[in-house]
Amino acid sequence: MAKLKSFKDIIQKDRSGLIDSITKTQKYVRHDFQDLGYRIAVKLNDLPHRSLYMRLAKTRSEAVLTQAMSFALDYPLKYGNNRARIFMWKLKELKDKEPKTTPTETEKEKSEKDAIKKETPKKTSKKKLVTDDSPESVLTRT
Repeated sequence: MAKLKSFKDIIQKDRSGLIDSITKTQKYVRHDFQDLGYRIAVKLNDLPHRSLYMRLAKTRSEAVLTQAMSFALDYPLKYGNNRARIFMWKLKELKDKEPKTTPTETEKEKSEKDAIKKETPKKTSKKKLVTDDSPESVLTRT
């Protein structure tokens, strides 16, 4: 009969592996978007491309990314195990479905000002060079 190991023995044996796994994951995470990107890479089993997922998490909304991730995880894989490809395809599809964003008021005002500047001709100011060489000015200067 095999001896039962105490919990303390199990923890001490696996302690170094546990600490290594925690420090390895935290090595890449400093911000929330990095955490989201790392979680996506782990779930899709695509750790070599974790920087891509972090960049996507920084530029895209979390709702769209989680929706694409859940679709990729639920997708039945018949021809291989490439969930990352399914994720990117779904992300592109969701991006195409998003409504085009309208420019903000400041962008509208800026474009209107640029249009006005193009329409109005620039005024050139010609400065007249005044030389006062009259005899009266010469007398007053001295």
